[in-house]
Amino acid sequence: MTRQYNITQKFRQYIWLIVGCGAISLYLYDWFMYPGIFHTEVAIDLPNFFKRGMNGANNLLATIFDLNTIEGGYYRPRILAFLIQYYDIKWWDMLNKHLPWGGHWPMVVPATILFVFGAQYWIKCIDKTISLQKAFGLGGLLLFLPHYIAGSFLFLRTAKLFVVGISFILIGLFFHNEEDEICKSDLPSALARGFGISLLCTIDEQILGVVVMLASILGIRLIKKRSVNNGYFISLASATIFYFVFYFTWGRWLCQYYTPGLRPEHPHDLSHLLRFGSYIVPGMQMFVRALSRVTFNSTMVLGAFAILWVAMLVIARDTRVIFTSVFLMMAGLLFSIALVTAHPIIASLTEQSSGFYYNVTVIWAISAFVYPLSAVFCSGKGKYIWVAMCIIPVINCVYIQTNLSRYEFTHATQGGVFLEGTELINECLEKDEVKMMGVNKHYFDGLVYSEEEYLLYLQSNSINK
Repeated sequence: MTRQYNITQKFRQYIWLIVGCGAISLYLYDWFMYPGIFHTEVAIDLPNFFKRGMNGANNLLATIFDLNTIEGGYYRPRILAFLIQYYDIKWWDMLNKHLPWGGHWPMVVPATILFVFGAQYWIKCIDKTISLQKAFGLGGLLLFLPHYIAGSFLFLRTAKLFVVGISFILIGLFFHNEEDEICKSDLPSALARGFGISLLCTIDEQILGVVVMLASILGIRLIKKRSVNNGYFISLASATIFYFVFYFTWGRWLCQYYTPGLRPEHPHDLSHLLRFGSYIVPGMQMFVRALSRVTFNSTMVLGAFAILWVAMLVIARDTRVIFTSVFLMMAGLLFSIALVTAHPIIASLTEQSSGFYYNVTVIWAISAFVYPLSAVFCSGKGKYIWVAMCIIPVINCVYIQTNLSRYEFTHATQGGVFLEGTELINECLEKDEVKMMGVNKHYFDGLVYSEEEYLLYLQSNSINK
Protein backbone atom coordinates (compact mmCIF):
# COMPACT_ATOMS: atom_id res chain seq x y z
CA MET A 1 0.00 0.00 0.00
CA THR A 2 2.81 2.41 0.92
CA ARG A 3 4.65 1.58 -2.32
CA GLN A 4 1.51 2.24 -4.37
CA TYR A 5 1.01 5.55 -2.51
CA ASN A 6 4.59 6.60 -3.29
CA ILE A 7 4.12 5.74 -6.97
CA THR A 8 0.92 7.80 -7.04
CA GLN A 9 2.66 10.74 -5.36
CA LYS A 10 5.55 10.64 -7.84
CA PHE A 11 3.11 10.45 -10.74
CA ARG A 12 1.32 13.56 -9.45
CA GLN A 13 4.61 15.38 -9.05
CA TYR A 14 5.61 14.58 -12.64
CA ILE A 15 2.20 15.76 -13.83
CA TRP A 16 2.67 19.11 -12.07
CA LEU A 17 6.17 19.45 -13.54
CA ILE A 18 4.73 18.83 -17.01
CA VAL A 19 1.93 21.35 -16.33
CA GLY A 20 4.47 24.00 -15.25
CA CYS A 21 6.78 23.44 -18.22
CA GLY A 22 3.79 23.37 -20.57
CA ALA A 23 2.43 26.66 -19.20
CA ILE A 24 5.83 28.36 -19.54
CA SER A 25 6.26 27.04 -23.10
CA LEU A 26 2.75 28.17 -24.08
CA TYR A 27 3.30 31.62 -22.57
CA LEU A 28 6.61 32.12 -24.42
CA TYR A 29 5.06 30.77 -27.63
CA ASP A 30 2.24 33.31 -27.37
CA TRP A 31 4.72 36.10 -26.61
CA PHE A 32 6.86 35.24 -29.64
CA MET A 33 4.12 34.44 -32.15
CA TYR A 34 1.52 37.10 -31.38
CA PRO A 35 2.16 40.78 -32.20
CA GLY A 36 3.41 43.14 -29.54
CA ILE A 37 2.41 46.76 -29.03
CA PHE A 38 4.81 49.56 -29.93
CA HIS A 39 4.48 52.33 -27.35
CA THR A 40 5.24 55.76 -28.79
CA GLU A 41 7.62 56.56 -25.91
CA VAL A 42 10.00 53.87 -27.23
CA ALA A 43 10.62 55.95 -30.36
CA ILE A 44 11.95 58.68 -28.05
CA ASP A 45 13.89 56.33 -25.77
CA LEU A 46 15.86 54.44 -28.44
CA PRO A 47 17.97 57.37 -29.76
CA ASN A 48 18.76 58.36 -26.17
CA PHE A 49 20.05 54.87 -25.36
CA PHE A 50 22.02 54.65 -28.61
CA LYS A 51 23.67 58.09 -28.43
CA ARG A 52 26.62 56.82 -26.34
CA GLY A 53 26.81 53.41 -27.97
CA MET A 54 25.97 50.19 -26.13
CA ASN A 55 29.42 49.09 -24.96
CA GLY A 56 31.62 49.75 -21.94
CA ALA A 57 30.96 50.24 -18.23
CA ASN A 58 31.28 54.04 -18.47
CA ASN A 59 28.64 54.22 -21.19
CA LEU A 60 26.39 51.95 -19.13
CA LEU A 61 26.67 54.14 -16.01
CA ALA A 62 26.26 57.33 -17.99
CA THR A 63 23.10 55.93 -19.61
CA ILE A 64 21.30 54.60 -16.54
CA PHE A 65 22.09 57.65 -14.36
CA ASP A 66 21.30 60.18 -17.11
CA LEU A 67 17.63 60.92 -16.50
CA ASN A 68 17.39 62.69 -19.85
CA THR A 69 17.47 59.19 -21.37
CA ILE A 70 13.93 58.30 -20.26
CA GLU A 71 12.51 60.67 -17.66
CA GLY A 72 12.97 63.90 -19.60
CA GLY A 73 15.48 65.15 -17.05
CA TYR A 74 13.08 64.89 -14.09
CA TYR A 75 14.32 63.24 -10.91
CA ARG A 76 12.87 59.72 -10.83
CA PRO A 77 15.89 57.46 -10.26
CA ARG A 78 14.56 54.06 -11.38
CA ILE A 79 18.14 52.91 -11.90
CA LEU A 80 17.54 49.16 -12.11
CA ALA A 81 14.61 49.72 -14.48
CA PHE A 82 16.95 51.66 -16.78
CA LEU A 83 19.54 48.87 -16.45
CA ILE A 84 16.95 46.27 -17.50
CA GLN A 85 15.89 48.38 -20.46
CA TYR A 86 19.54 48.98 -21.42
CA TYR A 87 20.20 45.24 -21.74
CA ASP A 88 16.81 44.66 -23.34
CA ILE A 89 17.73 47.10 -26.13
CA LYS A 90 21.33 45.87 -26.33
CA TRP A 91 20.36 42.20 -26.77
CA TRP A 92 17.41 43.06 -29.05
CA ASP A 93 19.85 44.96 -31.30
CA MET A 94 22.42 42.15 -31.17
CA LEU A 95 19.88 39.42 -32.04
CA ASN A 96 18.50 41.41 -34.97
CA LYS A 97 21.99 41.79 -36.39
CA HIS A 98 22.33 37.99 -36.65
CA LEU A 99 18.76 36.66 -36.84
CA PRO A 100 15.37 37.74 -38.22
CA TRP A 101 14.39 38.42 -34.61
CA GLY A 102 12.09 41.38 -35.21
CA GLY A 103 10.20 43.15 -32.48
CA HIS A 104 10.81 40.76 -29.60
CA TRP A 105 12.48 42.01 -26.45
CA PRO A 106 14.72 39.29 -24.93
CA MET A 107 14.57 40.32 -21.26
CA VAL A 108 11.05 38.82 -21.17
CA VAL A 109 12.73 35.41 -20.86
CA PRO A 110 14.58 36.11 -17.55
CA ALA A 111 11.47 37.99 -16.34
CA THR A 112 9.46 34.82 -17.00
CA ILE A 113 11.94 32.69 -15.06
CA LEU A 114 11.87 35.14 -12.14
CA PHE A 115 8.06 35.19 -12.18
CA VAL A 116 7.67 31.39 -12.13
CA PHE A 117 10.22 30.75 -9.41
CA GLY A 118 8.98 33.77 -7.44
CA ALA A 119 5.40 32.46 -7.64
CA GLN A 120 6.63 28.97 -6.73
CA TYR A 121 8.38 30.34 -3.64
CA TRP A 122 5.31 32.41 -2.70
CA ILE A 123 3.03 29.35 -2.95
CA LYS A 124 5.46 27.17 -0.98
CA CYS A 125 5.71 29.78 1.78
CA ILE A 126 1.91 30.12 2.09
CA ASP A 127 1.38 26.34 2.17
CA LYS A 128 4.46 24.60 3.51
CA THR A 129 2.85 21.17 2.95
CA ILE A 130 2.67 21.57 -0.82
CA SER A 131 5.33 19.86 -2.95
CA LEU A 132 7.85 21.92 -4.92
CA GLN A 133 6.63 20.30 -8.13
CA LYS A 134 3.03 21.33 -7.53
CA ALA A 135 4.12 24.83 -6.53
CA PHE A 136 6.15 25.01 -9.76
CA GLY A 137 3.16 23.91 -11.83
CA LEU A 138 0.86 26.47 -10.21
CA GLY A 139 3.55 29.15 -10.58
CA GLY A 140 3.73 28.46 -14.31
CA LEU A 141 -0.05 28.68 -14.64
CA LEU A 142 -0.05 32.08 -12.90
CA LEU A 143 1.78 33.47 -15.94
CA PHE A 144 -1.71 33.62 -17.43
CA LEU A 145 -2.98 36.16 -14.94
CA PRO A 146 -4.76 38.64 -17.25
CA HIS A 147 -2.81 41.66 -15.96
CA TYR A 148 0.55 39.94 -16.50
CA ILE A 149 -0.49 38.81 -19.99
CA ALA A 150 -1.44 42.40 -20.83
CA GLY A 151 2.01 43.68 -19.83
CA SER A 152 3.79 40.90 -21.70
CA PHE A 153 2.91 42.36 -25.10
CA LEU A 154 4.09 45.94 -24.49
CA PHE A 155 7.39 46.44 -26.34
CA LEU A 156 10.49 47.22 -24.21
CA ARG A 157 8.59 47.70 -20.94
CA THR A 158 10.06 44.61 -19.28
CA ALA A 159 10.87 46.22 -15.92
CA LYS A 160 7.15 46.15 -15.10
CA LEU A 161 7.25 42.35 -15.48
CA PHE A 162 10.22 42.05 -13.10
CA VAL A 163 8.17 43.94 -10.49
CA VAL A 164 5.68 41.04 -10.33
CA GLY A 165 8.26 38.30 -9.71
CA ILE A 166 10.02 40.41 -7.07
CA SER A 167 6.69 41.15 -5.35
CA PHE A 168 5.96 37.43 -5.16
CA ILE A 169 9.34 36.83 -3.50
CA LEU A 170 8.96 39.69 -1.00
CA ILE A 171 5.46 38.57 0.02
CA GLY A 172 6.68 34.95 0.15
CA LEU A 173 9.51 36.01 2.46
CA PHE A 174 6.90 37.67 4.68
CA PHE A 175 4.98 34.39 5.06
CA HIS A 176 8.22 32.47 5.60
CA ASN A 177 9.65 34.84 8.22
CA GLU A 178 6.56 36.21 9.97
CA GLU A 179 7.49 34.43 13.22
CA ASP A 180 11.27 34.68 12.73
CA GLU A 181 13.34 35.92 15.68
CA ILE A 182 16.99 36.91 15.42
CA CYS A 183 19.89 37.42 17.77
CA LYS A 184 22.40 40.29 17.66
CA SER A 185 24.84 38.30 15.54
CA ASP A 186 22.19 38.08 12.77
CA LEU A 187 21.65 41.84 12.65
CA PRO A 188 24.35 42.60 10.00
CA SER A 189 22.86 40.02 7.60
CA ALA A 190 19.36 41.46 8.15
CA LEU A 191 20.66 44.96 7.35
CA ALA A 192 22.56 43.66 4.31
CA ARG A 193 19.35 42.07 3.08
CA GLY A 194 17.60 45.38 3.68
CA PHE A 195 20.17 47.20 1.52
CA GLY A 196 19.62 44.67 -1.28
CA ILE A 197 15.85 45.15 -1.06
CA SER A 198 16.31 48.94 -1.19
CA LEU A 199 18.13 48.58 -4.51
CA LEU A 200 15.21 46.53 -5.86
CA CYS A 201 12.99 49.52 -5.06
CA THR A 202 14.80 51.44 -7.81
CA ILE A 203 13.00 49.29 -10.39
CA ASP A 204 9.61 50.79 -9.61
CA GLU A 205 7.87 52.64 -6.80
CA GLN A 206 5.40 49.76 -6.48
CA ILE A 207 8.18 47.61 -4.99
CA LEU A 208 8.79 50.34 -2.42
CA GLY A 209 5.06 50.24 -1.70
CA VAL A 210 5.23 46.47 -1.16
CA VAL A 211 8.15 46.92 1.26
CA VAL A 212 6.35 49.63 3.26
CA MET A 213 3.10 47.64 3.44
CA LEU A 214 4.81 44.44 4.60
CA ALA A 215 6.84 46.38 7.17
CA SER A 216 3.59 47.95 8.42
CA ILE A 217 1.88 44.57 8.83
CA LEU A 218 4.84 43.11 10.72
CA GLY A 219 5.30 46.32 12.69
CA ILE A 220 1.72 46.34 14.01
CA ARG A 221 1.97 42.69 14.97
CA LEU A 222 5.30 43.27 16.73
CA ILE A 223 3.91 46.28 18.63
CA LYS A 224 1.19 44.02 19.98
CA LYS A 225 3.93 41.59 21.08
CA ARG A 226 5.98 44.54 22.45
CA SER A 227 9.03 43.42 20.48
CA VAL A 228 10.83 44.30 17.24
CA ASN A 229 12.89 41.14 17.27
CA ASN A 230 12.01 39.98 13.76
CA GLY A 231 14.74 39.70 11.14
CA TYR A 232 12.50 40.36 8.14
CA PHE A 233 10.92 43.41 9.78
CA ILE A 234 14.42 44.82 10.38
CA SER A 235 15.28 44.13 6.73
CA LEU A 236 12.10 45.82 5.45
CA ALA A 237 12.38 48.81 7.79
CA SER A 238 16.07 49.31 6.95
CA ALA A 239 15.29 48.91 3.23
CA THR A 240 12.84 51.80 3.48
CA ILE A 241 15.46 53.96 5.22
CA PHE A 242 18.22 52.93 2.79
CA TYR A 243 15.98 53.79 -0.18
CA PHE A 244 15.18 57.30 1.04
CA VAL A 245 18.86 57.89 1.89
CA PHE A 246 19.62 56.87 -1.71
CA TYR A 247 16.81 59.06 -3.06
CA PHE A 248 17.81 62.22 -1.20
CA THR A 249 21.64 61.83 -1.13
CA TRP A 250 23.93 59.62 -3.19
CA GLY A 251 21.33 58.72 -5.82
CA ARG A 252 20.63 62.39 -6.41
CA TRP A 253 24.36 63.19 -6.53
CA LEU A 254 25.02 60.51 -9.16
CA CYS A 255 22.08 61.65 -11.27
CA GLN A 256 23.19 65.29 -10.99
CA TYR A 257 26.67 64.26 -12.16
CA TYR A 258 25.43 62.35 -15.22
CA THR A 259 22.30 64.42 -16.06
CA PRO A 260 22.90 67.87 -17.54
CA GLY A 261 20.22 70.25 -16.29
CA LEU A 262 18.60 67.78 -13.89
CA ARG A 263 15.15 68.90 -12.76
CA PRO A 264 14.84 68.16 -9.03
CA GLU A 265 11.08 67.52 -9.06
CA HIS A 266 9.38 64.16 -9.69
CA PRO A 267 7.84 63.83 -13.21
CA HIS A 268 4.44 62.90 -11.75
CA ASP A 269 2.32 65.62 -10.21
CA LEU A 270 2.51 64.52 -6.57
CA SER A 271 0.21 67.35 -5.50
CA HIS A 272 -2.63 64.91 -6.20
CA LEU A 273 -1.56 63.04 -3.06
CA LEU A 274 -2.84 65.98 -1.01
CA ARG A 275 -6.31 65.20 -2.41
CA PHE A 276 -6.08 61.50 -1.58
CA GLY A 277 -9.60 61.44 -0.10
CA SER A 278 -11.28 62.52 -3.32
CA TYR A 279 -9.81 59.49 -5.15
CA ILE A 280 -10.99 56.83 -2.68
CA VAL A 281 -14.22 55.98 -4.54
CA PRO A 282 -12.63 55.83 -8.04
CA GLY A 283 -9.78 53.76 -6.55
CA MET A 284 -12.24 51.32 -4.98
CA GLN A 285 -14.12 51.02 -8.28
CA MET A 286 -10.90 50.24 -10.15
CA PHE A 287 -9.96 47.72 -7.45
CA VAL A 288 -13.22 45.82 -7.95
CA ARG A 289 -12.81 45.96 -11.74
CA ALA A 290 -9.23 44.66 -11.49
CA LEU A 291 -10.32 41.71 -9.33
CA SER A 292 -13.25 40.91 -11.63
CA ARG A 293 -10.74 40.51 -14.48
CA VAL A 294 -9.14 37.68 -12.51
CA THR A 295 -12.52 36.02 -11.93
CA PHE A 296 -13.32 35.57 -15.64
CA ASN A 297 -14.71 39.12 -16.01
CA SER A 298 -17.67 38.23 -13.80
CA THR A 299 -18.71 40.26 -10.75
CA MET A 300 -20.93 37.33 -9.69
CA VAL A 301 -17.93 34.99 -9.57
CA LEU A 302 -15.98 37.69 -7.72
CA GLY A 303 -18.83 37.94 -5.21
CA ALA A 304 -18.76 34.17 -4.69
CA PHE A 305 -15.01 34.31 -3.98
CA ALA A 306 -15.57 37.20 -1.54
CA ILE A 307 -18.17 35.14 0.37
CA LEU A 308 -15.79 32.16 0.44
CA TRP A 309 -12.98 34.41 1.73
CA VAL A 310 -15.13 35.68 4.61
CA ALA A 311 -16.22 32.10 5.37
CA MET A 312 -12.59 30.96 5.55
CA LEU A 313 -11.78 33.81 7.95
CA VAL A 314 -14.65 32.73 10.20
CA ILE A 315 -13.63 29.05 10.06
CA ALA A 316 -9.95 29.87 10.72
CA ARG A 317 -10.78 31.55 14.07
CA ASP A 318 -7.20 32.72 14.32
CA THR A 319 -6.69 36.40 15.13
CA ARG A 320 -3.26 36.46 13.45
CA VAL A 321 -4.61 34.90 10.23
CA ILE A 322 -7.64 37.21 10.16
CA PHE A 323 -5.58 40.36 10.81
CA THR A 324 -2.94 39.46 8.20
CA SER A 325 -5.48 38.49 5.54
CA VAL A 326 -7.58 41.63 6.01
CA PHE A 327 -4.46 43.83 6.01
CA LEU A 328 -3.24 42.19 2.76
CA MET A 329 -6.61 42.89 1.13
CA MET A 330 -6.47 46.49 2.39
CA ALA A 331 -2.97 46.78 0.92
CA GLY A 332 -4.39 45.89 -2.50
CA LEU A 333 -7.14 48.48 -2.09
CA LEU A 334 -4.65 51.15 -0.99
CA PHE A 335 -2.45 50.36 -4.01
CA SER A 336 -5.44 50.89 -6.30
CA ILE A 337 -6.35 54.20 -4.65
CA ALA A 338 -2.69 55.32 -4.79
CA LEU A 339 -2.52 54.49 -8.52
CA VAL A 340 -5.62 56.56 -9.25
CA THR A 341 -4.35 59.38 -7.02
CA ALA A 342 -0.97 59.54 -8.79
CA HIS A 343 -2.55 59.06 -12.26
CA PRO A 344 -6.15 60.40 -12.14
CA ILE A 345 -6.60 59.60 -15.85
CA ILE A 346 -6.56 55.88 -14.94
CA ALA A 347 -10.06 56.22 -13.48
CA SER A 348 -11.40 57.32 -16.89
CA LEU A 349 -9.55 54.56 -18.77
CA THR A 350 -11.49 51.59 -17.42
CA GLU A 351 -9.45 49.10 -19.48
CA GLN A 352 -6.48 49.98 -17.27
CA SER A 353 -8.01 47.75 -14.60
CA SER A 354 -6.84 44.89 -16.86
CA GLY A 355 -3.39 46.42 -17.36
CA PHE A 356 0.04 45.76 -15.86
CA TYR A 357 -0.29 48.65 -13.39
CA TYR A 358 -2.66 46.44 -11.39
CA ASN A 359 -0.42 43.36 -11.24
CA VAL A 360 0.73 43.97 -7.66
CA THR A 361 -2.76 45.02 -6.55
CA VAL A 362 -4.08 41.65 -7.72
CA ILE A 363 -1.22 39.77 -5.99
CA TRP A 364 -2.15 41.44 -2.70
CA ALA A 365 -5.76 40.31 -3.09
CA ILE A 366 -4.84 36.74 -4.10
CA SER A 367 -2.46 36.51 -1.12
CA ALA A 368 -5.23 37.74 1.19
CA PHE A 369 -7.60 35.10 -0.20
CA VAL A 370 -5.22 32.11 -0.24
CA TYR A 371 -3.66 32.71 3.20
CA PRO A 372 -6.72 31.84 5.37
CA LEU A 373 -7.68 29.08 2.93
CA SER A 374 -4.26 27.48 3.45
CA ALA A 375 -4.53 27.94 7.23
CA VAL A 376 -7.90 26.15 7.27
CA PHE A 377 -6.54 23.34 5.08
CA CYS A 378 -3.46 22.87 7.29
CA SER A 379 -5.74 22.58 10.32
CA GLY A 380 -7.38 19.54 8.70
CA LYS A 381 -10.46 21.30 7.25
CA GLY A 382 -11.47 22.46 3.79
CA LYS A 383 -9.48 19.80 1.92
CA TYR A 384 -11.79 19.69 -1.09
CA ILE A 385 -12.07 23.47 -1.31
CA TRP A 386 -8.25 23.71 -1.39
CA VAL A 387 -8.08 21.05 -4.14
CA ALA A 388 -10.69 22.99 -6.13
CA MET A 389 -8.71 26.21 -5.72
CA CYS A 390 -5.67 24.46 -7.25
CA ILE A 391 -7.75 23.61 -10.33
CA ILE A 392 -8.83 27.23 -10.90
CA PRO A 393 -5.41 28.34 -12.32
CA VAL A 394 -5.75 25.55 -14.91
CA ILE A 395 -9.22 26.80 -15.89
CA ASN A 396 -7.93 30.39 -15.98
CA CYS A 397 -5.04 29.38 -18.27
CA VAL A 398 -7.46 27.75 -20.73
CA TYR A 399 -9.82 30.73 -20.52
CA ILE A 400 -7.10 33.31 -21.17
CA GLN A 401 -5.57 31.28 -23.99
CA THR A 402 -8.89 30.91 -25.78
CA ASN A 403 -9.62 34.64 -25.33
CA LEU A 404 -6.07 35.94 -25.77
CA SER A 405 -7.01 38.73 -28.18
CA ARG A 406 -9.12 40.29 -25.38
CA TYR A 407 -6.03 40.67 -23.19
CA GLU A 408 -3.17 40.96 -25.67
CA PHE A 409 -4.10 44.51 -26.70
CA THR A 410 -5.20 45.80 -23.31
CA HIS A 411 -2.63 48.58 -23.45
CA ALA A 412 -3.39 49.40 -27.09
CA THR A 413 -6.51 51.23 -26.03
CA GLN A 414 -4.94 53.61 -23.54
CA GLY A 415 -4.58 57.15 -24.83
CA GLY A 416 -1.49 57.90 -26.85
CA VAL A 417 -0.06 54.42 -27.54
CA PHE A 418 -0.72 54.63 -31.28
CA LEU A 419 -0.66 58.42 -31.46
CA GLU A 420 1.41 59.20 -34.58
CA GLY A 421 3.08 55.80 -34.16
CA THR A 422 4.06 55.37 -37.82
CA GLU A 423 5.43 58.91 -38.06
CA LEU A 424 7.39 58.57 -34.82
CA ILE A 425 8.98 55.27 -35.80
CA ASN A 426 10.04 56.75 -39.15
CA GLU A 427 11.49 59.80 -37.38
CA CYS A 428 13.29 57.48 -34.97
CA LEU A 429 14.90 55.55 -37.85
CA GLU A 430 16.14 58.83 -39.34
CA LYS A 431 18.05 59.78 -36.19
CA ASP A 432 21.83 59.65 -36.58
CA GLU A 433 22.23 57.66 -33.36
CA VAL A 434 19.83 54.99 -34.65
CA LYS A 435 21.38 54.89 -38.11
CA MET A 436 24.81 54.49 -36.52
CA MET A 437 23.60 51.30 -34.78
CA GLY A 438 22.27 49.92 -38.08
CA VAL A 439 18.67 49.70 -36.85
CA ASN A 440 16.07 49.45 -39.61
CA LYS A 441 12.33 48.87 -39.88
CA HIS A 442 12.72 45.07 -39.87
CA TYR A 443 13.79 45.37 -36.23
CA PHE A 444 10.13 46.13 -35.50
CA ASP A 445 8.60 43.28 -37.50
CA GLY A 446 5.71 41.71 -35.66
CA LEU A 447 4.82 44.87 -33.74
CA VAL A 448 1.61 46.84 -34.15
CA TYR A 449 2.46 50.55 -34.15
CA SER A 450 -0.46 52.30 -35.83
CA GLU A 451 -4.21 52.53 -35.39
CA GLU A 452 -4.68 51.14 -38.91
CA GLU A 453 -2.61 48.01 -38.18
CA TYR A 454 -4.41 47.54 -34.92
CA LEU A 455 -7.84 47.57 -36.59
CA LEU A 456 -6.55 45.37 -39.40
CA TYR A 457 -5.30 42.82 -36.89
CA LEU A 458 -8.60 42.78 -35.01
CA GLN A 459 -10.38 42.09 -38.30
CA SER A 460 -8.02 39.41 -39.63
CA ASN A 461 -6.59 38.14 -36.28
CA SER A 462 -3.21 37.88 -37.98
CA ILE A 463 -0.28 40.08 -38.88
CA ASN A 464 2.85 39.64 -40.96
CA LYS A 465 5.59 38.34 -38.71
